Amino acid sequence: MVFQTLSATWEGGLKISRGQKWGIGALCAGGAVALLWVPVRVALDLYTLMPDSRKMLQYEASNDANLKALRTALLQFHESEGQFPSAAGWMDAIKSRTRVDNMTQEQTDKKFVNPLYPAKAGTYGYALNDAAAGKYKGDLKPGTILVFDSTATTWNAHGDPQKLKPKSPYPGGLMGITVGGDVVKL
Repeated sequence: MVFQTLSATWEGGLKISRGQKWGIGALCAGGAVALLWVPVRVALDLYTLMPDSRKMLQYEASNDANLKALRTALLQFHESEGQFPSAAGWMDAIKSRTRVDNMTQEQTDKKFVNPLYPAKAGTYGYALNDAAAGKYKGDLKPGTILVFDSTATTWNAHGDPQKLKPKSPYPGGLMGITVGGDVVKL
């Protein structure tokens, strides 16, 4: 019926009823949806076959890795703010800069906890060197200690590396990381 009407002579114009127009419109819309759905469906199928690159990372805490992560976060802060954070709030200032998209907050928080100390709430074990706090990186010698193992185990601990150095020996020695990125024994 639709084809008979469409094949009508052009002299009198096409005579298509309202119902036929709706039918042709629905047919065209259905075809368009089908044509668009095929590539979308193929893309979805391929995505489900891909290995999951967004798996949550497990952070392997070590003193060396923690010091490097804290230095990286401090350098990111320095890059955006033009100086290292103040001593009184340095951990607060860099906490968001230690976060990685595919790492839980619990895993990220391990970067602030010194593995040399027994795991206990409120014990961190790293301090920012007062000599670097609030300073521009270029004003410090590359060998200046930036963050170090500390007897001050509170959040945002800071001070002098020689005064806050723990007295009891630890396997591998006590460590600090310099502005230049070298992990050194204190």
